[in-house]
Amino acid sequence: MAEYVHQPITGPQAFRETGTAAVESQAALLLLLGRQLRGDDQALAARAAAADMSAAIEAVPSDDLAQFPVPRLRPSRDRVGVTLVETRLAERFGARIVRRATIPQEERPDVLGDLAQTLFERSEPVAAAELMEASLRSPDELTRVAAAVAYFELSTRPKRLITILVRGTRSEDTLVQTVAATALARIAPEHPRLRQMTRAKTARSAGKQATARCLCMAHSPVVTNGGSPAEVFTAI
Repeated sequence: MAEYVHQPITGPQAFRETGTAAVESQAALLLLLGRQLRGDDQALAARAAAADMSAAIEAVPSDDLAQFPVPRLRPSRDRVGVTLVETRLAERFGARIVRRATIPQEERPDVLGDLAQTLFERSEPVAAAELMEASLRSPDELTRVAAAVAYFELSTRPKRLITILVRGTRSEDTLVQTVAATALARIAPEHPRLRQMTRAKTARSAGKQATARCLCMAHSPVVTNGGSPAEVFTAI
């Protein structure tokens, strides 16, 4: 999945298409919505103003926004009830959508595409919550993880979102793993999964160092000249 996308797919069309460009565009849009809901852009603007650098700093470059428009949302103060969101989704797409763990690939354009269209036409928290809730059921792992990151600021059931992020940290896709781990570190910095990942990374690093030392040992003059075990370990 972690491929360089030369031309992102913009607007609701990203949620109507499949493939790497579509999925990464979906994730980018969801993550940018999450930034707005957290108030990251306002916080950066305030820090820039305090340092008298407002003219030099942009949260998201205006050229990028012109090429990849994102609905404008205010920082979230109130959460949107999951029951309300699921009820609205069921009224619009049928009860099956809230019972399914995954939206079938053939139905995704109609469901996610239509919800994205509504959000672009009406930039309201409930419209964003509907898209994020449905995106948790996307067949694409990156979209699910990005939705969980963004939805954390709105949902009344945040624990299940953490579960999705933890699952994402175990992904074989490095981009999914990075997005999930970064969000988990911000949302739940004491989560045991992060400590587990740190220990695993340390162990892998130690293993690589040991391998490198063994390779050096194997090519050292002591080994190649038939040195004794004591001489070999002294050389390490």
